[in-house]
Amino acid sequence: MALGMSWPGSWMMAALVILVTVCIAIRNQARGSPKGMASLPLIGDIVQFLRGPREFLLDRLARDGDPFYVSLLGQKITVVNSPEAIKFVLSTAHSSFPGGYTKSFKQLLGEGRFAKPGIHPYNRKAVLTALTGDGLLNLLPFINSLAEKTVKSWEKQPVVNTVEEVSKYVFKVAMHALWRDVDPDSEDMELYRNGMALLFDATRALRINLPGFYFHKAMKTRAMIVSRIQEAVSYRRATGVEVDDIFNALLSIKEVEYTDYDICCIMISLMFAGSVTTASSLPFVLKYLHDFPDVRQRVQEEQESIRQKMVEDKSLMWFKPKSSMPYTLQVINEVLRLESIVTFVPRQANKDVDFNGFVFRKGSLVWASTASVQYNPDYFPSPREFNPSRFEEKPKPNTFMVFGQGPHLCPGSELSITESMFLIHHLITNYSWERYGPDQGVDVIPVRKPAGGFLVTLAKRPVS
Repeated sequence: MALGMSWPGSWMMAALVILVTVCIAIRNQARGSPKGMASLPLIGDIVQFLRGPREFLLDRLARDGDPFYVSLLGQKITVVNSPEAIKFVLSTAHSSFPGGYTKSFKQLLGEGRFAKPGIHPYNRKAVLTALTGDGLLNLLPFINSLAEKTVKSWEKQPVVNTVEEVSKYVFKVAMHALWRDVDPDSEDMELYRNGMALLFDATRALRINLPGFYFHKAMKTRAMIVSRIQEAVSYRRATGVEVDDIFNALLSIKEVEYTDYDICCIMISLMFAGSVTTASSLPFVLKYLHDFPDVRQRVQEEQESIRQKMVEDKSLMWFKPKSSMPYTLQVINEVLRLESIVTFVPRQANKDVDFNGFVFRKGSLVWASTASVQYNPDYFPSPREFNPSRFEEKPKPNTFMVFGQGPHLCPGSELSITESMFLIHHLITNYSWERYGPDQGVDVIPVRKPAGGFLVTLAKRPVS
């Protein structure tokens, strides 16, 4: 948890109480808790959960079966793990499970009329128009150029922190689609990226909006970003200027009369999504390509075979995310399966709902644990092994849900695959890379820290 304590007196006392509570929870966890019981009142399973959400949910599934319950900070949550139950909760046909995000999450990203039932399809259509079909084709030259420029910039760095560098690349792509007025190399771009990182960290902090607390710092940052977006909204409304981006598409929605604040909340939500999705998975792709030379060789051969296409057809009209680089796509899918971007999808029952004799009670929080399905040996044999060839055949329905399911399937899924493929192409056709320093030979989970993540050194490959 991020507390950001800096004041004496009452803040020190609060910090001491929290520290003692956490220490007791860790001690209880080490001793082992009785089946179905939380480690401590109030904080429940939060300590074990924060150590590793995916492993925590998989261990609890093995212990308690499906569905099972967890307790986090006083809230009892039902976790469903079967493809059938997850589809039931997330499917289009069921409006009984609206979003179940935490109060912290909602407060940080903002709520407005855009979040009400029945309005979501209009927002989704605006985003999909920009990120699929012709909209995606229009983005390809920028993505390709930025990927090449990003990788080339790594030549000048003796050590490359892939988490930090990929984060910059992915966020610039997302912002180009979302808000084209922001210069990719400007200080504003870094300000927004760092702001989204702060909001992400604050979703796991204590929801105390008082000076000295991390959550308060994040809310101040959010207010600054909202102010800047509102200025842009006012300018675009007043001038009637049209820019080929999602921002303009949202302002052009006729079915809903959004306030400026509604637009700001949607923009922040999309900026947030663009900063924590592919940025979390792409460093793992580079890691697995390094650790599995045979896989890396096959990807390199595939990318070398299309290098000429890149030279001959700069329009990139030939590129299709799901067919242009088939083996590279298998590798990306396997990494996404192993290192899920989303461990679970939160929902909340708005009435009593029966599913095969199990009743979700009105108001109860429900987590659809997609990661549990992706680690189920019934659907993915030897699930902890890295094996891209398992995706030579299409997975069984509702077993590979890394981008969600149903009406809330991530509209940026094709963009995510595309930006990953272009970065891999320019990296693997021009460079080799090695793990660096203390991380060498160790499976490191990337984290957003200047000295953390997956560190590599690059070497220029000879031109064949």
